[in-house]
Amino acid sequence: MVAAEPAQPAEAADPAGPAEPLRRTPLARPAGVAPARALERLAAAIAVVGGVVVLLTHPLMVDLEIPLRAAERWVHGGEPYLASGFSAP
Repeated sequence: MVAAEPAQPAEAADPAGPAEPLRRTPLARPAGVAPARALERLAAAIAVVGGVVVLLTHPLMVDLEIPLRAAERWVHGGEPYLASGFSAP
């Protein structure tokens, strides 16, 4: 029979001492690519392909040219945005 150790009184415990850090066990991961990693790679590939498509199919600096032309028309007293521009292909 093993004798139980006597309980230490509360005064004997060191309340000001540093607490022992928690040790966490690593989570089991399936072999291969994690789903989050696969989604990151898929999103990066879509962004790269989409960026290349936009650069190849749209005129350079068109987003800057449209408001500049509208401001020029407005300064000269005209309509800033022409109605025909909304129906043009």
